[in-house]
Amino acid sequence: MNYLSNGFNDDEWWNFLYVLSYYLVYIVFITLGEIMDHYSCVIKYIKNIFPQKKTEEQEYPFLLDEPLDTIHKSKISEDDLSKLKNKFQSKEVVISAFSRNYDWIKKLNKDTKVTVYRKGDLILDGEIKIQKNVGRCVHTFFYHLYNRYETLSDLTYFSQDYHEDHVANYIELMNGSLEILNENAIEKIDDNCWFFNTQFNAAIYCNNEGNPHDYGLNLSNLWRRLFNTMPPNIYRFTPAGHFAITKEHATKISRDVYKKIIDILESENRAPWEVERLEPYIFINNYKDLK
Repeated sequence: MNYLSNGFNDDEWWNFLYVLSYYLVYIVFITLGEIMDHYSCVIKYIKNIFPQKKTEEQEYPFLLDEPLDTIHKSKISEDDLSKLKNKFQSKEVVISAFSRNYDWIKKLNKDTKVTVYRKGDLILDGEIKIQKNVGRCVHTFFYHLYNRYETLSDLTYFSQDYHEDHVANYIELMNGSLEILNENAIEKIDDNCWFFNTQFNAAIYCNNEGNPHDYGLNLSNLWRRLFNTMPPNIYRFTPAGHFAITKEHATKISRDVYKKIIDILESENRAPWEVERLEPYIFINNYKDLK
């Protein structure tokens, strides 16, 4: 078709081509932007499933001004390790009971104390009732740290009533030595605190909202209420919150901090998932940053 014969002069024709090309380029860039945005989301999702090994500076940008050589790795000597074998004169397993059978405790070493907490009306013999049925198992764990602060066992393991969903070999770990804890921990702090989950080979990561594993969280808000430092952009954690901690390590944190965490867990619906993601940071040996 000859557009010039339909009333277009030369200038109008070139103006028409200019406008048309402008919109075509605009559409192409918008389309490419959408494709790249979708691609980046896919890449982020894949990276969270298969997290790449990061430097400690990348994992803990808020601690760059602190010594990092004790965080999530052990530099303990063989001599010190042998001394620590007899460090734990008392062991205790704390169970947050809900609806599953926990007769697996029969497989524990006889010298291991077992403390079972349950929320709700149906309390079995030997169990301790927690009046407020809130906060999930993470509330139970901090409830124990707060109420038994002065009488904690040398080493305490925290577990749900059915641990095999998250830590299939937990009984072996509970009956084992310090070496076994170090070998199996997803995260470990100063040979005094260990996080476990046999569903994962490494800790996983999320952003402030909990993505990609959860949604609607506000980790930075909780961070500012617990710490004196700026919150990181990415959070590293071990899912399900099964961990062990020594009395020596747990009592370096003020009892008031545990009370603050309990109050948050009892009053905010999303707090259990938020606190779970901050547990490794709470127990990092950097207590001056806790409020």
